[in-house]
Amino acid sequence: MGREDLTTPQRPIDELHIPTKFFNRRIEGPKKSKEVRLSAGDYRRLSKKLDEQDALEPNDADCTKVNIHGIRIKWTKFILENYRVPKVSSIRQYWRQFKMLFSRCTGYEMNTNAAREVHKEKYRLDMSVKSKPVMGVDDLLLVLTHHWAKDKSVFPNERQRVQLPMILLFAAYTASRPGELVDAMLSQENKRRIKEMNQQWKEPWDNPENSDYDEIGADRGKEKETERSKAVCYEDIRLMLLRNPTPGERHVLAMEITLAHHKGVDRRLKPTTFLFREEDDPIFCPITHILTLAFVDHAFEAPSLRSVEQIFGLRILKPVNCIQLHWKESMKKIPVFRQAVRAANGFKTSPNKALRYSTFDHYLERLGYATGFEEKLASYCVRRGTGNAVDGTATKAVRDQVMRHDSNSNIFQAYLNQRVKFDVQAAFLERPSADGLLRAFAHMSLTCDPRAPTSVPQDLLNSLPFDSTLSELQQQRKLLRARIRAEHIAITRAKGTMMEKEYQQIVAAINSKKIKHRKAALKKYRRDYFHRRHTEEIERQLNGITEEEYVEPSIHHQLQEREQLQQILCSFPTSLSNQDILSRRIHAVKLMTALSRRQEVQRRRRQRTTRVQEFSEDEEAAKLDSFPLICKKTQCPICIGNESMTYSERTFSYCRPAKMMDHVESHLRAISVEQNVVCHHPVCKLKGVALENIGHFKNHVQRVHGISLRI
Repeated sequence: MGREDLTTPQRPIDELHIPTKFFNRRIEGPKKSKEVRLSAGDYRRLSKKLDEQDALEPNDADCTKVNIHGIRIKWTKFILENYRVPKVSSIRQYWRQFKMLFSRCTGYEMNTNAAREVHKEKYRLDMSVKSKPVMGVDDLLLVLTHHWAKDKSVFPNERQRVQLPMILLFAAYTASRPGELVDAMLSQENKRRIKEMNQQWKEPWDNPENSDYDEIGADRGKEKETERSKAVCYEDIRLMLLRNPTPGERHVLAMEITLAHHKGVDRRLKPTTFLFREEDDPIFCPITHILTLAFVDHAFEAPSLRSVEQIFGLRILKPVNCIQLHWKESMKKIPVFRQAVRAANGFKTSPNKALRYSTFDHYLERLGYATGFEEKLASYCVRRGTGNAVDGTATKAVRDQVMRHDSNSNIFQAYLNQRVKFDVQAAFLERPSADGLLRAFAHMSLTCDPRAPTSVPQDLLNSLPFDSTLSELQQQRKLLRARIRAEHIAITRAKGTMMEKEYQQIVAAINSKKIKHRKAALKKYRRDYFHRRHTEEIERQLNGITEEEYVEPSIHHQLQEREQLQQILCSFPTSLSNQDILSRRIHAVKLMTALSRRQEVQRRRRQRTTRVQEFSEDEEAAKLDSFPLICKKTQCPICIGNESMTYSERTFSYCRPAKMMDHVESHLRAISVEQNVVCHHPVCKLKGVALENIGHFKNHVQRVHGISLRI
């Protein structure tokens, strides 16, 4: 399927993914309820009713409700009943949580003096602080090596073994909390009971009552395939083949991952995008792991893409800089890391159930003990390691962005790119940063394609449904036009009347509706092109279909000064002497000065692809006595004297007199009726001919130059 097909007017609408439902939704729009005006008495009654009501209960997010419930259980079961708090740090932590619980439930802050009472008594508690282990690159290598080479643990199925190191790499390169990668929403009702029951079994999936390993978890209710899981899904990952910044080197694979389910996402959504690149060591390469899962899930949109060799054999043809490997539409909302569930013959990978945090935590704890670590291996060990690697090498704003922390001042945060412009992967692995690849990936020019359509074919645009109010406006215009013509013969003769103003308002409303419709269609049309281009290019190369090499079009400008200026400004020679640099600068200033005095008009004819001494001929013609006193009937008597235009534009003839008259009226609109008007014809301008008003000017143009204008 060639690139030309995308912009061919005969292409069916359905193939272009511009469904009529998209425009029908725009047509229907939100239903507005009728506004009811309230009186002063109504406002007084509402104010009195509001004073009598208590404060509204906070609309907490699900994770906040889970945390509040956990604090309640902690205080009622472990503190108030058992009184077993051995450490000072635990007392302080529990008390901070209790103060937050008090504020959340009552709506008031706890009294400061009361809050300090708990710290006055000494209970001979343990003053030590629990260690917070940090995982560095050497620790990660030790864990991954043990996982692949020495681990004797058994997983429900081997996909779980492949997923675990990939989650660790993602966590190390993004400093993510576990809830950003896997499903951390656990039901408090069954969580503690299942955890206690799991202790009776060697592995949690051996427990028949553990619903996490059922196809549909009892603690989560029904999970639909179309429901977006709160874990990393395929649509959060963008995989593409990039032109190597180093000339002569092979193209490289790069990957973006956008993490949106961060802490506090229900209060403020701040997605963060990280760049991953190829690593020479496959054990550290996240792209190697994502390619594995993508081929296992048959997730690529291109049907001919069946092996990894095909990906690295793709060529990036000019003028584009990358080829994006799109996912199937049916896979976009599917979690990348999925849970193993029970099946008739053992365990299988669930088609849509995200990996539970409890399962991931069990894998991680078991791997840490098997590796020989003294402390428990947890996901926050990796996050602390990434934070320590970034700290000191990145700016404070970038560090807060990587860690998803709110800085004291959010002013600069508003200017940060959503993509992290820092090589976190290189910082964690203590390797040199790929600055060239990072710069290419963080800017808009990565997916630039000059072949992208700039307009929608007219027949396609006409076939799309319009706003229902447009037909009503067109009917109003038709009726009003008939009334104006009945009273004033022509619309132009009704100028200044109320009917003419109403008519112009309706025309403006119709034009506004059409412009919005055209912009919406173009936006969807271009989005479809940029999505389809990558998959079509992959299919074309894998099926052996050759395409003509892209040749950059030759652009020639109307004005000679601009043509010469582009040769200076858009060429970048490297071996110039100081005198040559100065000469180029002086020449550029002169050309810019001359260009500032010229005027380029919109092209009325198709742009020429060949150049036959156009500029030199125009300049020569303008110097000769080639402006006859009597002009053609369709020439503009004002443009003919505009010396900032080219000769061909000054002597341009319109297709019919009516078009010329409309054009001249646009010139005269800026002149008052009684103002003196100068004749712009070169001959009259040389003689200094000036007319008393517009009426005399039109009479002069008709008598002397043979051009009839609208009276």
